[in-house]
Amino acid sequence: MPSSPPLPHRAAAPAPQDTVRPVAIVSLLVCALMLVWFVGQTALMWPLSTTAAWQTLVTLAADNDLPASLQWMLRHPVLTSGLLAAACVPSLLASWGLYRVRRWGLWSFVVLLVVSGLANLLFAGWVDAVLADLIGRIHEADLHDRLQAQRLILALTLYGGSLAVLVLQLWYAWRLLRPDVRARFRAGGPADATGPAVQ
Repeated sequence: MPSSPPLPHRAAAPAPQDTVRPVAIVSLLVCALMLVWFVGQTALMWPLSTTAAWQTLVTLAADNDLPASLQWMLRHPVLTSGLLAAACVPSLLASWGLYRVRRWGLWSFVVLLVVSGLANLLFAGWVDAVLADLIGRIHEADLHDRLQAQRLILALTLYGGSLAVLVLQLWYAWRLLRPDVRARFRAGGPADATGPAVQ
């Protein structure tokens, strides 16, 4: 009997796109740039904070009874910049751990997503409170009303953007905690990162 022709091999389905590594790389780069920025800002503020012009600014802020948080940052610019730089270090480590497919990197990155999302909302509230305080000092009715309207628009933009970012980050944190994704991080190393990808 004549042999039947061989059946063509079915092409293998393409592997799902892995978004964990790209997200980790982007986060790693952003955190590194922010760390370099705030370290440079700390170095710049060190000599600047001792100048007469800066001390005059601190005195004016105190004389005009500006918000206490703003006065504290003006009195301690080096410490403020240093704290911002230090806050970038956990984010940098979490991003590195996620990139290296470490279990601690997964959980720390999830915490980072939640904490940074909530921090954005707190920052929006702080900016709005400072602007409300400054605008409340203006006695000219027309100027006060115009600035108040602009503050409300800015507040809606800040709160809306921060809330949208929070929802997006919570959604991605939930995606990272799916059982199939967590299984990739159990062994704790890149060589074991062969499981399903986050889509």
